[in-house]
Amino acid sequence: RQFQAALDPKLNIILTDPKGKQIKSLPEARKDEDTEHIKTLKKQVSNARKQIKQVLKQQTERLYEAMCTQRHWIFKDWQQLLYRHPIIGQLCQCLIWAVVDGEEVIKTFRPLEDGTLTDTEDDQVSVDPNATIQIAHACILSSDQIQSWREHLSDYEIEPVFEQFPTEIYLHQGNTTETEIRTYEGYLLAAFQLRGVLTKRGYNRGITEDGGWFYGYRKIFPGLDLAAVVEFSGNYLPEDNNTVAIIKLEFQRSSSEEYSDDFGFRSQVPLAQIPKILLSEAWNDVRIAASQGTGYDPDWQLKVA
Repeated sequence: RQFQAALDPKLNIILTDPKGKQIKSLPEARKDEDTEHIKTLKKQVSNARKQIKQVLKQQTERLYEAMCTQRHWIFKDWQQLLYRHPIIGQLCQCLIWAVVDGEEVIKTFRPLEDGTLTDTEDDQVSVDPNATIQIAHACILSSDQIQSWREHLSDYEIEPVFEQFPTEIYLHQGNTTETEIRTYEGYLLAAFQLRGVLTKRGYNRGITEDGGWFYGYRKIFPGLDLAAVVEFSGNYLPEDNNTVAIIKLEFQRSSSEEYSDDFGFRSQVPLAQIPKILLSEAWNDVRIAASQGTGYDPDWQLKVA
């Protein structure tokens, strides 16, 4: 008996029997079949399903980092390495891409399953093989482009790999030496609310200091040797669900120099040196965390441990 395994549009492994009917799992061995061989095949299918989930998680994280760090590809290389890949290619079809020349966006497109590219009007898009492209984001598009792509994704019921067009963005307007964003300083929330939001968005607890206290969460972007750091009023281990306050967002760069902390990062990279998409995304992480609490309290310092 012959069965076929394939990936569906949502990147789940589906099985079909010899008649083409979809089945949930391989059947047990018949009396005239090798029982051990069938067990091995069933285990291979189970392992493949687990591996697909791991690959999707890893590649989604890599693509998100590529968006935040504004990684560029030459179009012909992107076609070969990403778009034509059996797994990553399907993720590419759920993302909006931008052809760029320096800081200028020339055109935007979404890749389709048949190998063509479309715009928001369903017209076919052509791209020079040597053009530079990157994953699009609200920070680099006009409001009209953002709205058109939102409608396109909704009309075609495309489930985004991750949010490319958040309702709010942060664009740094300060001087070149500023190193901190304190938009949500003094916003109160429960410690577990802060932890829940930030860990779900890829942050890990910062270093533990004297007395078992820690005062921040870090999200590392290896491609740039950068970490986004959300500082708050602190909690101690084992953690209690105390009221805490957000203090600031800053960025740290990897360093082997003296005075680096235990994680190998040195504090406070100027905001002007941070890619604007990364800056906006990290700011949105803090904004979403702050929205879970009771808001700003002018007496916040008296209400935290």
